[in-house]
Amino acid sequence: MFVVAAGSPVRANTVPSFAARNPPSYYTRQQLIDTGVIRRSDRWRGYLETVSDIECTSPSAAAEILMGCSVNGWGVWKSADGRALIDHVGQSSAVPNRPWLARGSNVSGLDLVRRQWLPEGLVTLAASRLRQDVRQGIGKDELRTLVREDYESTATYSQQQQLVEDLHAFLSRMKPGDTVCTISGGHLYVGEVTGEAEQTQSEDRRSNLRRPVEWQPTGHPYDELPEELQQKLSIQHDVVDLTSVQAHIEGLGLTDEELVEEAEAIERDPGMEIPALTVRRELELPEPTVELAAELLVHDTEWLGEVRGLRRTRRPERSPSGSSTRRRGVSSCWMPSVVPWPLPTSWTRPPTRTRPGTGR
Repeated sequence: MFVVAAGSPVRANTVPSFAARNPPSYYTRQQLIDTGVIRRSDRWRGYLETVSDIECTSPSAAAEILMGCSVNGWGVWKSADGRALIDHVGQSSAVPNRPWLARGSNVSGLDLVRRQWLPEGLVTLAASRLRQDVRQGIGKDELRTLVREDYESTATYSQQQQLVEDLHAFLSRMKPGDTVCTISGGHLYVGEVTGEAEQTQSEDRRSNLRRPVEWQPTGHPYDELPEELQQKLSIQHDVVDLTSVQAHIEGLGLTDEELVEEAEAIERDPGMEIPALTVRRELELPEPTVELAAELLVHDTEWLGEVRGLRRTRRPERSPSGSSTRRRGVSSCWMPSVVPWPLPTSWTRPPTRTRPGTGR
């Protein structure tokens, strides 16, 4: 439980995407305004103000109610000495928030995502044979010893090694404020980790390790996800670090204009690029000209045109199971951007039609 004190300033307006992106916080805010718990402030011109303490389900929910947009409360709430809230719960704000993929749609034949995770606000790992009282923050070497002893007769060496990676990520690397993603029924669901890991003895031994999660109410159709994100989601491990595609995840369900509005709402430095917008720009190589060929020490502009054409050939996309699939009826929303030609300036192209090193 997180309490917003009476007399706290509240942003008067919300960003247009707030209601669709985070309905619980949006409707809670509206209810507080309608009931007079939040009203016009006499102290802060142009702002609203809380007239009594407000109990919230998480730091992020509290920050969203005050700021009128989706925001990670573990980073924006700070103490008088400037330290982020996450610093006060044993984690460091110097470690950036990470997005994770957790698989739960087929745990010993059951879809725990729809059966347990979404309705109960959880993300879990089976850890069916792991001994009890394993502490959070455990080192990988110690965890490797426990897994070897507890799974000696039920898992191969390679399975044990992967289990160590999954357990270490869940117990020691994942932290409150991190984003967690999961796939079920052809949709990607996204949520925020809101608490520490807990170990229990579930009846069916399918969910012995748990973390509380505040899931967004709707999922994103898998076929409409960016190609790079689809490829990362195809990795068949129980827990996967998605940091390399974090910008894609942050932009899910939002237009370019909504991303800009959210950045302005949290007073982001206008000189900084918004990562979720940057990754939408499709790389477009410049038109091959005589001048460009001379700069690259390449004598065949026709060959440069062929290379430029190859850049436009799209790779096959991946389904949640990792198999190839085609994008169905989805148009790209990327914006073109001209970038320098990515070839070494010292490499020369002979005037013939021979490919370097092939003889053809």
